[in-house]
Amino acid sequence: MKLFFVLTVAVLLTTAQCTTTTTLKRPRGVSITNKVFYDSSIDFTCLDGSKTIPFSYVNDDYCDCPDGSDEPGTSACPKGRFHCTNAGFKPKNIPTSRVNDGICDCCDGSDEWKFPKTCPNMCVSLYKEQQQQREMELRALNQGNLMRQEYAQIGTKVKAERQVQLKEAEEKLSKIAEDEAEAHKQKQEIELRETELKDAHDQSAMEIKRLEDEKQNRISSNSAFAEMDLNHDGILTIPEVNLHKELDPDTADNDFTEVEAAAILMENLVGEEKFYLNVWPTIKGAFKSSLDVEMPPPPPVNNDFDSKVEPTPEIDVAEIPTPESEDEEKIDDDEEMDYEEDDEEEADEEVATEAPPPQKEENEVIYDQETLDVINQADEKRNIHGDILKTKKDLESQIDRLKKNMHFDYGVDNSFQVLEGKCFELKTLEYKYSFCPFDKTSQAPLHGGSSTSLGKWGRWSGPSEDKYSKMKFENGLGCWNGPSRSTEIVLRCGTENKLISVDEPSRCSYMLEFTTPCACFVAQNDPHDEL
Repeated sequence: MKLFFVLTVAVLLTTAQCTTTTTLKRPRGVSITNKVFYDSSIDFTCLDGSKTIPFSYVNDDYCDCPDGSDEPGTSACPKGRFHCTNAGFKPKNIPTSRVNDGICDCCDGSDEWKFPKTCPNMCVSLYKEQQQQREMELRALNQGNLMRQEYAQIGTKVKAERQVQLKEAEEKLSKIAEDEAEAHKQKQEIELRETELKDAHDQSAMEIKRLEDEKQNRISSNSAFAEMDLNHDGILTIPEVNLHKELDPDTADNDFTEVEAAAILMENLVGEEKFYLNVWPTIKGAFKSSLDVEMPPPPPVNNDFDSKVEPTPEIDVAEIPTPESEDEEKIDDDEEMDYEEDDEEEADEEVATEAPPPQKEENEVIYDQETLDVINQADEKRNIHGDILKTKKDLESQIDRLKKNMHFDYGVDNSFQVLEGKCFELKTLEYKYSFCPFDKTSQAPLHGGSSTSLGKWGRWSGPSEDKYSKMKFENGLGCWNGPSRSTEIVLRCGTENKLISVDEPSRCSYMLEFTTPCACFVAQNDPHDEL
């Protein structure tokens, strides 16, 4: 390495000497390429062809040509260009206005020819520094390239694993589709039986209710008939009906006539059965029983001392118990009390041990045991079918996700796959920027506040010859009276995955620089690989 550097420097120095000798044969500030236009043996024609002047006018510190080409080595022409030879380093052209301005623009100091001691020749030193920087960059490039190759192996392995997972998931889905079809069939069969039993139960319940309602309706009809039949002869007459003013169909006139009563009865005399069939359905909504009238409260008890005293009842001597009979009765009473206490204790024990019967909730349907068993079986089949459907849905989601990942562009060698699911941050004086590859970018204040979306993953946005050098994130939070925020990620080669800079080149448009081994590519047959 040292020998290579020494030889390079020697060649450059030799070139510099030769160049210095060559520059004496061409005007100061003229490049080797343009030397042919500056022939001292003939007149000089301005490079724009505007005029021809004596060659002695070249670099005479007076601007003759409009394009400034006659003064390449002085500052006389504002449009002129001065060529820095910079032997041993990189040549360059500068405006002639910088010639002899006291600032060293050329590393060989040729632009300050009036002050030769002001600008020493720094070209060899600059070349050395450039080579050292280049060596560092090449080492980083080679190291990053090796890391990228490792990333590529990981990405390829993950892709292969996902391929296996996809195949397994598709096989499971095929199997579970069969299970789902069978479970659905069994569920339908038991639900059909469940529906039949429930319908039969509902029909039976409706019939029972109908009969109960009919029974209750007949009781109400018979009760109303008995109340209206004042003479209890089993025949209801028009005058008897006419007594119930609430049955008046025309309440406006407040006069219930016998004609209206006859219209209700439809006959002059009606027995109990006809009353139930023909009359009761038309009046049961309006009929009011006198039995429903609230009874007045009982009169208060008279506690006056002058009230009449009830006479003391006479006592039958024969009923007075004798001592012997008192003893016998006492024994009997004691035995009865013992029996009663035993019965009460047994009853208390039974109440304590027996659980209260379950209370039927309002509108609760009580099914027979066969129907309950079928309902339980149907619930079990529904649960089984539901679990299978959930598993099927999860598998379908997994397959969709795997297929998406399988076809996702992680770079030419899948090396960028290692960045998936990770986020990187960069803090400035005011904000914290977050970059999550293939997901999102965001900005949040350092000292509290909500995060702002700077865009969601959009696409690779590098030029066609270097597609994977940039990432585009789009459709972030909209700016006030402006477009939606977006971010472009510029990828640089580096041995570390790291955000290094942030900028906002235009309103609501951000640019982040990110170093990563994924961007380190060494071209084949690169002559500097050995560095």
